[in-house]
Amino acid sequence: MKTFLGWRLVGAGVLLGWLLASTDTASAQPPGAGEPEAKVPADTCILELTIPPKTQVTVDGKAQSNTRRITWPGLQRGKIYVSKLNFRFDNGATETRTVLVEAGRQLRLAVQHPQIARPKLALQVGHSKLPYGSAFSPDGKWIATTGGYGDNTAILWDRATGRQLRRMVHRDGVDAVAFTPDSQFAIVASATGKLLIWETATGAVKHELAAGDSWIPAGSLTAKEGYIAACDRSGTTHVWDASSRTLVCRLRLYPDNTAYFCTGWGVRLRPQTSHLVAHLTARESDRTAGFMTYDEFELRRRAAKTLDEIERLNDEFDRQTKEYELRRKEWSLLVQWDIASGAKLRTFHLPGYEFGRFAISPDGQLLVASCHSPRGAGAASEAANHFLVAWRLDDGREVARNTSTDRLTSLKFSRDGQHVRAWSEDKLIRFRATDLAEIEASRLPGVGELDTGFVHPDFECLLRWGYDERDRIFRMSCRSATEPVSAWTVDFHQGHALEFLPGQDWILSQSGGAVLMVDSATQRVVRTLYRPTNDRTLRGAGFFPDPGWVLVHTEIRRPQDPEPRPGEPVEAEFLVFDPRTGEQVRQFRLSDACEASHKRRLRQLQVSSDGEWALAATHDYQAVVLETATGKVVGRFQPMYRGDRLAVSNAVFVPGTGGVLVGAIGTNFPDQDPPQPFGYLWYPDTGDWRARLSVPSELLTFTSSFMAYLPQRRLVLAIGSASRHQPGASGIHELTGHCCLWSARGPIVHSYPAAAGMLRSGKSWLNPGARFEYRIENEHFLPPVVSPDERLLVLSDGEKDETEIVSIDSGSVLRTLPGMTTSFAYHERVLAMSDGTGTSALVDVSTGAEVARIVRLGSHDDWLAVTPEGLFDGTEKARQLVAFQIGDSTDLVPVDRFFQDFYRPGLLSAVFQGSRPLPDAAFAGSLPPRVRIVAPKEGGVAEPLKRPTAGEASRDRICARTVLVSRR
Repeated sequence: MKTFLGWRLVGAGVLLGWLLASTDTASAQPPGAGEPEAKVPADTCILELTIPPKTQVTVDGKAQSNTRRITWPGLQRGKIYVSKLNFRFDNGATETRTVLVEAGRQLRLAVQHPQIARPKLALQVGHSKLPYGSAFSPDGKWIATTGGYGDNTAILWDRATGRQLRRMVHRDGVDAVAFTPDSQFAIVASATGKLLIWETATGAVKHELAAGDSWIPAGSLTAKEGYIAACDRSGTTHVWDASSRTLVCRLRLYPDNTAYFCTGWGVRLRPQTSHLVAHLTARESDRTAGFMTYDEFELRRRAAKTLDEIERLNDEFDRQTKEYELRRKEWSLLVQWDIASGAKLRTFHLPGYEFGRFAISPDGQLLVASCHSPRGAGAASEAANHFLVAWRLDDGREVARNTSTDRLTSLKFSRDGQHVRAWSEDKLIRFRATDLAEIEASRLPGVGELDTGFVHPDFECLLRWGYDERDRIFRMSCRSATEPVSAWTVDFHQGHALEFLPGQDWILSQSGGAVLMVDSATQRVVRTLYRPTNDRTLRGAGFFPDPGWVLVHTEIRRPQDPEPRPGEPVEAEFLVFDPRTGEQVRQFRLSDACEASHKRRLRQLQVSSDGEWALAATHDYQAVVLETATGKVVGRFQPMYRGDRLAVSNAVFVPGTGGVLVGAIGTNFPDQDPPQPFGYLWYPDTGDWRARLSVPSELLTFTSSFMAYLPQRRLVLAIGSASRHQPGASGIHELTGHCCLWSARGPIVHSYPAAAGMLRSGKSWLNPGARFEYRIENEHFLPPVVSPDERLLVLSDGEKDETEIVSIDSGSVLRTLPGMTTSFAYHERVLAMSDGTGTSALVDVSTGAEVARIVRLGSHDDWLAVTPEGLFDGTEKARQLVAFQIGDSTDLVPVDRFFQDFYRPGLLSAVFQGSRPLPDAAFAGSLPPRVRIVAPKEGGVAEPLKRPTAGEASRDRICARTVLVSRR
């Protein structure tokens, strides 16, 4: 076997490009006014300011006479100085900026007057996944959709054109959405039980309601008859007064979950009454069914004295849980309540069947529901398992039943109450409301290659969405119920991850399942390295600078079985490309590097500097070394401690040792001698290993989520979850994010909390008589990015939706950037932050200012770049599709309408070179003209238009005698 000497760590998430070259933070020296220099002195930092006239500037409390050029002399190289700049404008308004000052650096910062109207982008990128919920506004003007968990957005669409008008970003997943009867407000329910009421005209959140902490699914939110009602997954229906927004009541079928569990799936308000109907699923609890409850299991586990006793208890609990799932009793219910009294009026239940969709007639007399047999019920035919049933709400009497329908995904009454309209698979069905007889069924073609989706009939309009297998993109369409052709179709442009290639003006971009090489300045696709196929799923791509390769990670799957079945092995495949030529230079599979399906995916993969070896930390908790040429496993390691096998968390190559550093669960119990190490140095060519890294003394436990070797500084960096020693405390220990820094030889260098990018919540427990065991809840982790000079970290805090720039040595947070981020990349002085919606914000790390935003559309070839001041560059299609929003109105104007004053070819090239280009005209003064037709009058006949003479026509406006044109 070849030696491992000379390996260098290049993690798949490690950034490429420039980052600030310092490590320590200090107070900046008082700045002074300096003369323009052709070259910045090695001990000086210069900040060039572009600010409005009569603006007063204060730096670290010291007023500056020369406000256009700030100079910090006498700086020590290798340090970061944090300075506070305060701007006071001529109208008395103030603004504060933090600048990271560094020796030998020239910075630029443009600050606008607060009264200047900034352009607002109305991005037409849609959701990053299939919508979960939708609603039509009662006035028929708008459609609202939600993107569910991971997308966290609600979008307001123009029903007539399909233009995206508003985009509301939430901290949590959002499923349910509804409009108020006057269409002035849209109500969005989050996965944590919060209801946000935002104004449709402005997009501003006006009110917030709390409905506990349980998820409110799509279809479980409504506003009508003066009430707002929401039914959550705990089975509780919350009702508020729509005018005062005060809680009226909480309706619950069972007072607690001791005897029965209850889950809510939908709610409808009965017109002209104070009644509502909730769709609930009730099932007997494990205690009622005679099985061990989770609380009982926890108590018995805490009382266990040995590890064998804990393992036997775990096996017994798993066995009882599986038996309970098979034997439990469950009921599907429609429950009618009186809001005023809180009384349960009646329950609708059909033994042996489950309710699906349901609707209440406009006059409040009929309740219609779709029903089906539970999966596996074994009916004679699939069609016989589905039917519609109608009851009278006044007395609960069944009045009609239809046993000839398919399974329905949407169900609504017509506005006159005479018909029930339903959607099933690929056809729209109309039933007579009185007897549910089917009177019409029309099949509609799909949206492109779209095979699945949902529809919501309202105002004679059908909304449908789904995944286009051919183009690998989410797509939504809207059409009239009577027309076979869609009125409009929109594509959802899935977010793209960026990675800048050092020494090249290229970007490695993952967009819509494809891996592209893109020119950073022109955004032109240089070459396509990988496009998705039917039998493979893209898991990620990364650039490894030492071999100079792009590595694409896919999983091989069967088209008929997208997700592997339990216990079924899965092959992880890696395609290796030369980015300069696009040639595939390697291809290897790891069929024997993973075991069962729930452990099938690799936690990480690295390539040695000579390109001969790959190192994987697998989901079956081992470290594996493979030959990249063949994919053959040449070494496999799982650390041992006192004869017990430990779980591998991460592994990295260590240059100069011929070994691999493997991270595991490290512990430092008071009664444990010696402590359980965190890191082990393993030599794959001989199989030898030895303990190398220990847990810091102030920690009880440490497990890494991210580990990297820093070759320039010969340090090992690990970020993960830790529990601390708590004097006088025993039993439960809180898990928090933590960062550890070791010398490559083993001694700890630094240890400090690092909450960003770690855990939302977590708990561990320690029993003095048993081995340590821990449980992590709601893990939320985005791999950090390390600067090339190995001094700074970029961490994402998923709990706060923030990005933090942190000093590796001190742990101090140098800058906090708001916004949800799904990937990072560095290029020179710019941090690219992708948000998962097809856009990336380019932020100057030194000043914290956003300098540009890149939008790449689903076709991959269409793109747009725009600065906060309104300058833009991009393809013609993107300039027409992406729009500016005028003020707080719903008026959208394509950016191409501002071509004359704001189009700047080569805009990104200037940004990446450190320039901060500004427009010659203020955005507020360059609005497009407002056109009002004054002749002919409505119903009149137009005279032939006179062709404009030279000088009368320009690119953005043509004036004639019959048209009155004025600037806004």
